[in-house]
Amino acid sequence: MALGLWGVGIMLAPILGPTIGAYITEFYTWRSVFFFNLPVGLFAYTIISVAVPEAQVPTARPFSYVGFAMIAIGVGSLQFILDQGERLDWFGSPQIAVAGVIAGLGFYGFILNTIFSRHPFLDIDILKDRNFSAGLVLKALLSVMLVSIVALLPPLLQDLKGYPIITTGQVMAPRGLSIMISVIVVGYLHKRIEARPLMVFGMLMMALSTWLMAVLTVNINTTHIVVVNTIQGVGWGFFFVPLTAASFSTLAPRLRDEGTALFALIANLGKSFGVSLMVGFLVRDSQVNRSAMVENVSIHNDLFRHLPLPAVWDIDAPLGLAMLNQEINRQALTMAYINDFRMLTIIILVCVPMVYLMRKPPRF
Repeated sequence: MALGLWGVGIMLAPILGPTIGAYITEFYTWRSVFFFNLPVGLFAYTIISVAVPEAQVPTARPFSYVGFAMIAIGVGSLQFILDQGERLDWFGSPQIAVAGVIAGLGFYGFILNTIFSRHPFLDIDILKDRNFSAGLVLKALLSVMLVSIVALLPPLLQDLKGYPIITTGQVMAPRGLSIMISVIVVGYLHKRIEARPLMVFGMLMMALSTWLMAVLTVNINTTHIVVVNTIQGVGWGFFFVPLTAASFSTLAPRLRDEGTALFALIANLGKSFGVSLMVGFLVRDSQVNRSAMVENVSIHNDLFRHLPLPAVWDIDAPLGLAMLNQEINRQALTMAYINDFRMLTIIILVCVPMVYLMRKPPRF
């Protein structure tokens, strides 16, 4: 229960971030969002220094500088690829190709260090725990879902609906409220129901929310967005809390420090991968959709003789072409968002059976 509640803070942060960031950006500047981290970080540092005791480690194994260097190089290079890939045209860029080779060598060296070193950076016994290993995969899934949806919804509302920043932040807020309520409910249910059915329910709720977004149109209303956000929040609450508890329930106490660090690393990589994947597909699909529609806009298209366009889209006038181009761009972007949400739905549903790779957590 404690591990689950600890994870709620991690989950709430990217949920409340868009709402808080919207107000900061509106009333100050977008640069102020970065300065906002300073007092929060100092406050966290103070609380940790005062309230968190030093861990008593009876036997600490030697620190593996080689293993640390390998994972740092591998993760750093991978992060560069995910951050800059879309802008640099992925592996069509020499920079991305070189970074890919470096990342591969870094991870390969880290694997060798983990398997063959007498004092590896990562204790391989962590990965032998079935619950924890399955939890890592599901944690990566949750991170992809969490940040991808948060990254897609605000620009969707601003680009397609023309929402101002404040309104966008307010529409995103119900998700955080539903998470807090669902966490309380899950806390009571977890005493009577094991973790796996709760996780499956949470994943199905997340899949429902992404599917509801996959049937959107350019005329989507605010109520629809609020309902979808609320369902997403319930799904995340039912999934994340039991996942954290079940992942660590069978892990040996001596491995929990390293397990927590690995859990956080996988979450960060999942977030980066999710944003890069979804934004990359969004850009690509919008271009493909636009090309498919534009090639039919011609005076030689026989359909125009039977289905004449409105006067505002007169293809014989420059203003009409400009207005039609604007609508084509909007429709192409809408279909791209739909494809992204369909992909998220499929990813969630495919991963549902993985929950039962975890053993039934022990009851305390």
